[in-house]
Amino acid sequence: MTTLRRDALSTAILRYLIEHPDARDTADGIADWWVPQVVADRRGDVENMLEHLCAIGWITVIERSGSRRLYGLARDADAAVRSYLDPAGPTP
Repeated sequence: MTTLRRDALSTAILRYLIEHPDARDTADGIADWWVPQVVADRRGDVENMLEHLCAIGWITVIERSGSRRLYGLARDADAAVRSYLDPAGPTP
């Protein structure tokens, strides 16, 4: 399994999803609305992080028409994400 380095961007995305488990949005929407305070000029980093979170199974992606990709929390990843976000918990 691929590991995830704890940083402000991954933490912000995952915290948003834990607080809003039914949320789905595009990479641009996530950069604009979920983590704008973290992103600033790092839009490319958001897409890279989303792809990484998909690769480890914490985020799902739904392909929509016109190559729109909607990202959201993987239902079976809740416990792993909560453990990652817990400051006393291990860093995966």
